[in-house]
Order: sequence, then structure tokens, then C-alpha cells
Amino acid sequence: MTYLPRHPVNPKGLVVSLRRLLTLVLSLGVAFAFFAAPVSAASFVQRASTTSSLTTGTITGTVANTSGQPLAGIDVSTTGQNGNVHAATTTSSGTYSLTGLAAYSYSVSFSDPNNVYFSTSSVVSVTPGTSTTQNVTLYLGGTVTGTVTNTLGNPLSGIDVSCLNGGVQTTTTTTGSGTYSCTELDYGSYTLSFNDPHQVYGSATASVTVTAGSTTQNEVLIAGSIT
Repeated sequence: MTYLPRHPVNPKGLVVSLRRLLTLVLSLGVAFAFFAAPVSAASFVQRASTTSSLTTGTITGTVANTSGQPLAGIDVSTTGQNGNVHAATTTSSGTYSLTGLAAYSYSVSFSDPNNVYFSTSSVVSVTPGTSTTQNVTLYLGGTVTGTVTNTLGNPLSGIDVSCLNGGVQTTTTTTGSGTYSCTELDYGSYTLSFNDPHQVYGSATASVTVTAGSTTQNEVLIAGSIT
């Protein structure tokens, strides 16, 4: 029988090797725990929100009248390059905010649903990750509304209505219920003309004075005659 020579074992070297192996195992465990750690929904949303805020911008501002009073309930809207509509309504303090806007030059519209103030628009350029301020002043305007009927009280649809002030003319047509509305009119005296394009009813005229808000002017058209 042949015996291989034995090499003496160095206790110190064995201890060093074991320490190195233990250090390697611990390092691998920490790395695995770091990469395998679950990401909470809140953390994911926060990361997504941060990324979105860096790639999009915001348009904010205040809408007021010529006296500096903030205007609530003003409709603010714009359409992006991809056709998406972004809209907001001013708060009681007249402020608004359009968020999530990609880099683009936007035409922002401001309109009063009550037609007390003139509509306007402004071009605003958006830079990702920033907020652009666009304050707007709206000017007072007036509206003339009413209903056109025949002598029996039946509403007349399709009647042409003209609101004339000097050389400025606003035209509209009565609805199916006989109503009409001439909006965003400057203050002053207007001549209203009512004409039936089918000539079943006669024409009519009326004079009104436009101030802030709405002025009502109802009209009765007589069949086959001019009033």
C-alpha cells in the first residue's frame, strides 16, 4: 500500500479563508435583498409622478376684470399638439391651473359662460418641468337675448337676427324654440333686425341699449307684413 505524503494544515490560513468566504456570502445576501426588495404602490406612484412632472409643464395664472377684481367661474381651455383638450375653471380667487402639458406653444382661451365679459386668448409656451404664469384681464361686454314668435305665440325658428351698432354687426339665427342671443357686445345703442329668409313673415326692427349683463328683447312677427 502506498501512502501519499501529507501536507501540514496551516490553521491561520484556514481561518482567513473561512472569513473571506463568510464575507462573500454576506455581500451576496445584501445585494440580493436590495434588488429583490418589493416596490410599494405608493413608491411607484411617487416615482411616476416625479417622472411626469419632469417631462410636462403647467400653465397657471389669475383672471381678473379691469378693476383688478378676480373673476370666478371663467372657463379656461387649450388643445395640445396631439389633440388632447386641457380645461379648467377659475376658482373664487380667480386662479386656474392647466397641468400635464407637453412642450408646445399653446393658445389658451378664456371665456365667460355668462357672457358678461368678452372672451380672449393668449399664446403660452410650455417648458417641461416648469410652471408658466399667464394672468389675464377680461373686459365687460353685453348680451341681447329674446324669443321671436308669431301672433299666436308660436316660436319661430330660423329667423335671421342682426344686432347693429355703428359699423359693427353681430348676426345669429333663432333656435327651434325661437330664442336668439347676440353675445359679447360693446356698450351702447343697437338696432335689432328680424328677418324671415323664407318670407313667410314680415321683417321687424327694435332699438335696445346694451349694458353689462343681459338685455332681453322679445319680438313678434306678423305673417305677410312688415312691422
